[in-house]
Parts: sequence; C-alpha cells; structure tokens
Amino acid sequence: SFNLITVSTTETPHNIFSRIDDSTVFNNFSDTTRPCRYVSTATINVTSTGKLVLESCTLEINSTTNDGQYDLFILGQLVANYSNITRGNSKNYEFILDTDSGSQILNSFISFTGKSAIKGQRGLEIYSNNLTFRNNTLMRAWEANAEIFANRVELTSSRFVVPTGSTNYNLYILSNDSRIVDSNLSSAALADIVLDPAANVTVLNSNYSSHSISGTAGATLYRQWYVDVFVRDTTGNAIANATVYFNNRTGNLVLNFLTNSSGNIIRRNVTEYFANSTAKNYETNYTVNVSKLGYGEEVQSLNLSNSANLTFITLSNPAPSFTIHSL
Repeated sequence: SFNLITVSTTETPHNIFSRIDDSTVFNNFSDTTRPCRYVSTATINVTSTGKLVLESCTLEINSTTNDGQYDLFILGQLVANYSNITRGNSKNYEFILDTDSGSQILNSFISFTGKSAIKGQRGLEIYSNNLTFRNNTLMRAWEANAEIFANRVELTSSRFVVPTGSTNYNLYILSNDSRIVDSNLSSAALADIVLDPAANVTVLNSNYSSHSISGTAGATLYRQWYVDVFVRDTTGNAIANATVYFNNRTGNLVLNFLTNSSGNIIRRNVTEYFANSTAKNYETNYTVNVSKLGYGEEVQSLNLSNSANLTFITLSNPAPSFTIHSL
C-alpha cells in the first residue's frame, strides 16, 4: 500500500480503482443506491496534465489518524457534476484548487474540508480563477467553507451552509475582484464573509447575514442587486432611446442608460452599499428619473435591498400645439 495517488491523464474513480488494484488504498463501495462511490485512503494529486472526472459520483477522502492526513490536490483539472466530495470518517481533509487548475465544479456537494484555523487550511482553498463553479453546496468545513486566494474568482448560484453554527465562516477572502453571484450564505457562527486587509469582493443578488472586515488597508465589500427597467408611454407603447438616470441618496448621478427598441435597459448591477472596516456606506435610496425629448418625464424612488424591476408607464407625448395668427 501507499499514501499518494497521482493522476496525470484523464481518469474516473473507476479508472483509478482498476489501476491501483489495492482496496486498502482506493476502494469501490458502489452499490445500487450509489452506483459510483469510491473511498481513498491516500492523497489524490491531479498533476498539470491530469483530469479527474466525477459524474454523479461520491468520492470520500478517508484520513484515519488526523485531519488532513490525506487530501485532494488539484493542479490540473477536476470536472465534477452532480457529485459529492466528502470525508470517509470523522477526519477532515484538505481540498486545494491550485494556481493552474481549470476545474469545473457543477451541481455538487463539498463538505468537511480544512484541517485547522490557519490560513491556507480553513476549508476549500481556491488559488485559481480558471474555475467554473456553479450550483454547488459547501458545508461543514473546519473554519471556512471556502478560502479565496486568487483574484477574479466567481462563485455562482451556490449555497454556503453552516448547520447550527458549526463553522465560523462561510467565505474567507484574501484577494481582489471576486464575485459571489445568485448565492446564499447562512448561519456561520462568526461571520458569513470575512475580508482580509486590502481584499475586496462584490456580492451580487445574494443573501448573507454578517461580514467582518479587518484592518484599514482599503478592504471593501460591495453589495449589489439586479435592476431592470421598462419604459412605455401612456398608451402602452415601448419607448426607445429614453434616458434612465440613477441618482444616489446624496443626489449624485451614478448611472445613466438608454432604453433599447423594446423600452428596456440592459440589466444593471446597482450598489446597495459598500462596507469597509468602519462602516456601511449606503447608496440607496435612489431617485430614478426617465426622460426623452418630446415626452414628459417620470420619477420613482428606489429603496434597493433586493433585486428590482421598475416600470415607467406615465411618459406622455403631448400633442403639438398651434397658435394661429390672422393676417
């Protein structure tokens, strides 16, 4: 037996099981209930030329003596779809998406990652922005369901869950320009989102309860929502090339757009607030003004705390007036 499995080509768990041919190291527990279930009692190292493919599979990392005894290390690619990556017993494992990873993780569950509260060991560790991450559930990590070290990471349509406060944080962010989109973060014991000094993140159309921002080096969390706008006149006709102005709570013009031929603006991401280590700075309430030459104008107030759809329906195109002068 041995404690390292190297994946340097494209392999599924069944390929690894057949190649290793040692059930004490990599075992097949598939049955009619879970037709693809494998347990690794060794670290799995996917090299830069390797690809590990999990399609409707459960992969369990079975550390036997201590947390992080065996890990999942991805330098190449992990392609996981409708799969479950978890521990095999009561010991956690490290799960690292390294700098060159071109992974796709979709519709999957990831749980029990991380082995300590030390930086780089808190949970799923993301060092690559060459990552497609969508519709996943992360839960029960040691300290944080994910640590983001790479810039410009986007996590989409996912759930970060802490049952009964068992994990201190959902996301621990140590980088810049990442986005959390259409997601839900809930029930972390201390904070759903933590930003290290000088880090920043945009949380778009996503729910979270609390954040923690350390230091005074410019770390910033931007909370944004989708805003859609439709403009028509009083007779129901869509108005093209109307200008939509967004003025923030202090009266500053922050956004302006033209409607298209259907009377809509392209969906926009609008900031509710940005937070730093000392305060939340609100942009809402907005005053939204729509006008077009030759029409009346309409103004609405927008209290932005969720995504919004605004319809402007009272723009009128007044009939021209004439003054007749007698000769």
